[in-house]
Amino acid sequence: MFAARDPLLWRIPGYYFAYFAALGIFLPFWPLYLKNEGFDPVAIGFLMGLFGLTKLAGPPVVGWLSDHLGRPMRWVRLASLLTFLGFSAVFAAQGLWAMAWVMVLFTLAWNAAMPQFDAVTLQHLGEHANRYSRIRLWGSVGFIVTALGIGPLLDLWGAAMLPWALMAVFAGMTLLASMVPDPKDEACSVKGTRVPVLPILGRPEVALFLAASLLLQASHGTYYAFFSVHLEHHGHSKALTGALWALGVLAEVGIFMIVHRLLPRFGAARLMLVTLLLTALRWTVIGSLADSLIALILAQLIHAFSFGVAHAASIDFIRQHFTNGTQGRGQALLSSVCYGAGGVLGYWLAGLSWQWLGALPSFGISAGMALAGAVLMGTALRLKGAR
Repeated sequence: MFAARDPLLWRIPGYYFAYFAALGIFLPFWPLYLKNEGFDPVAIGFLMGLFGLTKLAGPPVVGWLSDHLGRPMRWVRLASLLTFLGFSAVFAAQGLWAMAWVMVLFTLAWNAAMPQFDAVTLQHLGEHANRYSRIRLWGSVGFIVTALGIGPLLDLWGAAMLPWALMAVFAGMTLLASMVPDPKDEACSVKGTRVPVLPILGRPEVALFLAASLLLQASHGTYYAFFSVHLEHHGHSKALTGALWALGVLAEVGIFMIVHRLLPRFGAARLMLVTLLLTALRWTVIGSLADSLIALILAQLIHAFSFGVAHAASIDFIRQHFTNGTQGRGQALLSSVCYGAGGVLGYWLAGLSWQWLGALPSFGISAGMALAGAVLMGTALRLKGAR
């Protein structure tokens, strides 16, 4: 763990804060910005899907570079800088394909940074890796600050201020990346013989866990792409929209404070199964009871599981199964396969279903994907029990 006066006490949490502060602007309000720019639901789903698609490319490349060439923070710094530079092109983007290129440019780098930073954090924590969630919660705090703060500003000044807000946060993220040193652990920072990851992926429990995680992330597509649009359609203000997003992440902060105690007691697989079942309930409530503020509040509190527990359990699962020089690639696979492929599937299905079927069927499809993931996770638990 960090020493009492270690500067990493604020540098590492600071990077998480800035990274997810940008996400607190992007996820709740970028679809509204795109709608304001004249894009229809199919186009919004397509453009937001690119955010997931670039997770398929960016994290594996940077994970390979980190594991084979060492000095992982060098790649985090480069990715952070390219995020800032790539996003700056948004001010010149006109039309669908120009916006698509901008989305690819900056999200390719943005998505590449966090898996490696997670691996760096775990290496700095060393034998105290179970404390990861208490460091990561500062990212959730950053998300809450911007989600709450941007909503009222949008009500006052409109969506045109969003790119400027994101530029400022990306600049801060780049600055903080330059302040975090590489870990001293040789397995993370020095070249050497690397263990292949294919045999690890061939283990049934690993394959089933990753597949269930993919479906969980895919089920979030309707929520991430259209939750704000859904609330606007039901007459809720942008300030309330931001507050509901922030409430979900506040619940996430709460669970991050205690999940390091839950993981040793229940295990990542059991916690993931509970998470998938609760997430299916969450999408059903949001889709069918959007006029009820109480129902929306209760649904957002489930975010403690559908993201908080899921993320902590996934990070812990990867840490346990990807060892001996595979940590960077393991975290990259989690990001690319689960968050990337799952995000693409979820966003693009959401765009099509929202356009042609409407809100309730779209959230119903999301609930179905979460339930399918629960079946896979239950199968993984039975296989593990049989062994």
